[in-house]
Amino acid sequence: MEFAVRRKYYNRCKSLESLAPEDERNLDIDGFGPHRVRGTNWTDRLGNAIELSDQQG
Repeated sequence: MEFAVRRKYYNRCKSLESLAPEDERNLDIDGFGPHRVRGTNWTDRLGNAIELSDQQG
């Protein structure tokens, strides 16, 4: 990507701006492609541990 294009998009980002959950600028980056961008989903790991546990509370 050209420097001018990278600079344009970099400067459009407002790192201190909070987005509402329904804001169209929110992206599910883990939904792109076959591999998760941020690694394993921690809720999946926690769910697995609970499902595999043989303890009853």
